[in-house]
Amino acid sequence: MLFEDLNVLKQLKTISGNAAMTLMAIAIAYPAAAQPIPSKARNACTQSTAEFMTVAARNLSITGAGEVDPENGVRTLFMRNNQTGQTADCRVNTIDGTVLSVTMTGGNSNSSKPVNAQAACIQQTAEAMVVAARNITVTNAGPIAGNGVRTLFMQNTKTGQTANCRVNTIDGTVLSVKLDGGASTPVRAGLAEVVGAGRNGINVIASPYTPNLFRASGVRNGTVVRVQFCGSGGWCRIQMQDFANTNGWLMQTNLRQLR
Repeated sequence: MLFEDLNVLKQLKTISGNAAMTLMAIAIAYPAAAQPIPSKARNACTQSTAEFMTVAARNLSITGAGEVDPENGVRTLFMRNNQTGQTADCRVNTIDGTVLSVTMTGGNSNSSKPVNAQAACIQQTAEAMVVAARNITVTNAGPIAGNGVRTLFMQNTKTGQTANCRVNTIDGTVLSVKLDGGASTPVRAGLAEVVGAGRNGINVIASPYTPNLFRASGVRNGTVVRVQFCGSGGWCRIQMQDFANTNGWLMQTNLRQLR
């Protein structure tokens, strides 16, 4: 009986030794950094980095990965924006796909906003506040939706007034500007016509795109104008067309909405 027990122990020792050697061989031939990335972790890092950079997830790729922490399964994935070349490190739990952090390389979330989306929001917010664009800055940004829409938080650096600007981060189209304490103002565009003269040489402009009336000076009756943008402060930017000129739109002005 004793000899049988010793034989069993020898067999167990041989098996355990072989298992250890197998694991060691795997570790040498297949290092942790080269291990496959679980799809849950891959997708989570791609989405979180896209939100941080204010870009569509399809513009990101994973260029590499660090070693997996054997104690908690945490791993760093190296992300890259294929359009701008910007990079980021994403720390993710490969077990459950929880993203722990996203660190930009050489910048932060503000510097990573696409120039077209940021510039568009600055311009439209400036028009809504009736101030110069140089007085507007982006202070923060919300998460990016699946359709690429994101809210940028704007501030007038002179007055401190703030606004929320909803913008499509893919093509830079501004959807609305909401001043603090005011209503959301959709960006409108279309044609309008001067329909009558008001007091003191102020003409009245009406348009199906601008349900309320507007006033402007120096515009002849029958003139067709293009409404570019209506700010929640009551201002609309227009362009006026002279049909005698085949080049089209000649001048640009602001309109004050009639109350």
